[in-house]
Amino acid sequence: MKERKIISKDIHPVKSAKGTVRQSQLFKGVDALIVSKNKTTRDLFKRLFLQYERKVKFAATREEALGIIEQIPFLIIIIDFRISKVDILEFLRKIKEIDENSCVIVVSAHPSIESAVEIIREGGYDYLSKPFLSKKIRIVLERAIERQRLLQEARQKRHYQKLSILDGLTNVYNYRYFHEFIEKQINRARRYNQFFSLFLLDIDDFKKYNDTRGHLFGDRLLRGIASSLKKAVRAADTVFRYGGDEFVVLLPMTTKEQALKAGERLQNVIKQNFPLTVSIGISNFPEDGGNKDSVIKKADLALYQAKHLGKNKICLATAQH
Repeated sequence: MKERKIISKDIHPVKSAKGTVRQSQLFKGVDALIVSKNKTTRDLFKRLFLQYERKVKFAATREEALGIIEQIPFLIIIIDFRISKVDILEFLRKIKEIDENSCVIVVSAHPSIESAVEIIREGGYDYLSKPFLSKKIRIVLERAIERQRLLQEARQKRHYQKLSILDGLTNVYNYRYFHEFIEKQINRARRYNQFFSLFLLDIDDFKKYNDTRGHLFGDRLLRGIASSLKKAVRAADTVFRYGGDEFVVLLPMTTKEQALKAGERLQNVIKQNFPLTVSIGISNFPEDGGNKDSVIKKADLALYQAKHLGKNKICLATAQH
């Protein structure tokens, strides 16, 4: 399908949740799409949306509507059942494939319970029959607008919550969230008689690399190593940036001996893909301490020993630590 170009000073490109570049509203922008060939239907919904200070756009065919929806995320889409002879359910599924967050309302001059049930089952928000009752339309639109407002607020809240626990440079979990996470992990381990190991990982000679190559290359190296760590660990393991050139990896249900083998694999991955190596200190809960601070301290002392012995080393926490 050939891409349609929509020109508006109120529209600018953004990336959708799926990563494709789409168009979004600047300030209020275009909020509703009316898909209908019927002028009376179009004018009716236009007047109603204007009362709520919502801008509308029109499409006369299914193909035209899909082309527009691919470029503009609409809060609400109104579909007149008479738009064409195509299966309305197929049309609805295609809309949801493009934008699963859209609120689709179907109107028809030939209503049936079966059609209404199928439309709702496929993700439609509501089903209106002609002739329209003004009060009914207003109630449906007000509820749809309020629903979309609440959904947008919820998505924005989740977005900011995610940002608050991620390190801005490396996109792994940050120092603050690490301390929240390990507390929860310790409580869980106590409750279910479980255990976990902790890596404290430091990049060897990172300061020299940073001073020689510059901070831009240093930041790029940190991002690359963080990405490699996430890919190299198990799905159950969690990577955090501890600060500067240090990272933490928490490995549930892993003994220190198992963690040692995992650490050696990580060292090989880093050595093969980057110009620097890493040293690692490993501790275990509850073997090396019964609380967060003691487990972290034991891993830190083990890391200190690994750095003292030379580059690309791993040390396990011991009773002497």
